[in-house]
Amino acid sequence: MKAKQNIIVACIVFTMLSFRINAQNFSIGIQGNVNEYWGDLNPNQFNFYKFLFPQAGGGIFFQERLSPSFNLLQSFSYDRVKYQTPNYLKGFDADIYNLSLQLKYKFNNNYILKEQSIVQPFVIVGASASYINSYPFTGNPGAISNPSFLTAWRPNLQAGIGINFKINNTISFQLSNILNMPLDDSWDGLVAGNNYDIYLQHSAALVFTFKKATRIDSDHDGVYDNKDDCPNTPIGTKVDRRGCPVADRDSDGDGVPDSRDKCPNTPKGTLVDYFGCPATITKNYNTNTTTYNPPTTTTVETRQQPQTPPQPQTYNPPQPQPQNPAVIDTDGDGLPDHDDKCPTIPGPIYNYGCPVNKDEINKRLEYATHNINFETNSATILKTSYPVLDDVVVLLNQFSEYDLRISGYTDNKGSDVYNNRLSKSRAENVRNYFIDKGVNALRIKTGAYGKNKPVSSNQTSIGRAENRRAELELIVH
Repeated sequence: MKAKQNIIVACIVFTMLSFRINAQNFSIGIQGNVNEYWGDLNPNQFNFYKFLFPQAGGGIFFQERLSPSFNLLQSFSYDRVKYQTPNYLKGFDADIYNLSLQLKYKFNNNYILKEQSIVQPFVIVGASASYINSYPFTGNPGAISNPSFLTAWRPNLQAGIGINFKINNTISFQLSNILNMPLDDSWDGLVAGNNYDIYLQHSAALVFTFKKATRIDSDHDGVYDNKDDCPNTPIGTKVDRRGCPVADRDSDGDGVPDSRDKCPNTPKGTLVDYFGCPATITKNYNTNTTTYNPPTTTTVETRQQPQTPPQPQTYNPPQPQPQNPAVIDTDGDGLPDHDDKCPTIPGPIYNYGCPVNKDEINKRLEYATHNINFETNSATILKTSYPVLDDVVVLLNQFSEYDLRISGYTDNKGSDVYNNRLSKSRAENVRNYFIDKGVNALRIKTGAYGKNKPVSSNQTSIGRAENRRAELELIVH
C-alpha cells in the first residue's frame, strides 16, 4: 500500500514539474519545515517558535508568474506534527503528505512596492489533498502504541504570509508561515468540540527562478524579448546586453552623439548639421555682414613699343576707384544670394538659406519619444536616455522660434490618480532636464494624460512599455 502511495506522489510531482517547465517564467523552491500543533490536546493554542516537539519536514514547490501581483503555485510537502500532554496520558505523532494548489499575492507589484525590490512580502491561500498517518502516544514520553488510529486522505485548507528576499535575478531566500487545516477532528486522537485540529507550518526555502529562452526579438536589436528591458528600440540603435540604447559619447563636443556623428573629429565651435559634419558655408554671416574681397589684379605682359620722344609732363588728377559691389540678400535671411541655395525663400544659415525640412525635425522628435525611458514605477530618467534628450536640446537651440510641449503617459496598471501623478512627474523631470541644459523654462510646456491615448495594446508587456512614454512636440510660440 505504501509503495503504491509513493508511486502516485512521484507521478504527481513529475506532472507538476513538467507543467512548470513549459511555462515562460517559473520558479522552483526547495524548503525545510518545522510545525506547531493547535487542537484539542493543547488546548487550541500556538507556542510560536517555542517548539515543544520539533520534527523536521521538507518539500518542493513550483510557481509560475501570472502577473506582477499573482503567482500560481503547486507544491508537495512532507510535514511531521507531534504533541503530547504534560501528563503523558495522550498524544500523537502524525506524518502528513500534502499536494497543494496555491495562489500567491505579491506586494512587490509596482503598486505597493517595486517589482525588483529586495524585500518582497506576500500572502498566500490554497487547498491541498493531505494523506495523514497518525499514531497515538500512551504512557511514557515518546512511546507509540500500534496500530495507527488514522490513515486516510483528507482535504486541507491553507492560508499564510511570508517574505521573499531577493539575492539576484535567479536566487532568492524565502520565509513563510502557512496555516494548515485538515478537515478532520480525529487525527490528534481526540474528538472534542466543533473545531478542526490545525497546525502551523514554519518554512525556509531557497527559490530558483528561470525564464524560458525565446527566439522572439520584436525590435531586431539582437536581444530576445524575454531579456530585453527596452523592447521598442528603433532599428539600427546600438544597445547593451539588456537591449537598452548605449549612452553615446560626444567626443568632439559638437552636440551630436558619436553613434550618429559621421564627422567625429570636428574642431570645437564648428557649425554642424544633424550628422555632425561641418556646414559647407565657409563665411560667417551670423552678423548679417559680408566683406567683399575684389579679385587680385595681375600684370599683363605687353609688347615693347618703340620709344617716342619725351613729351612735356602734364598734371593728371587721380581717377576715382571702383567701390565694392553691394551685397544682395533678396530674401533677407542674412545669407547673400551668391551663397544662398534658396535666394528668394528665407531659411536658416545652417541649412544654406533654405527652409528647414520639417520631416527631419519630426523624425528626431519621434526617435526621442521612443527612447526616453524611466525606471520602473518611477519618474527617474534612465541615463541611457540622456543622449536623445541632448539631441532635443540641440533642436531647441537651432529653432528658437519654437516652444516645446511634453506630454506624459503611462500604461493602464494602477489607479487613475496614481497614473496621472506619475505621468505628470515624468513630464516635469524631462522639462527640468532641458532647463538644466540651458533651455529657457518659458519655452517648455507640460501635460499629464495618465493611461489615456494608448499607442499600443495594454494586454502585453511590450504594448505597456510603448504606452509608458513622454511625447515631444514643437509648437510656435
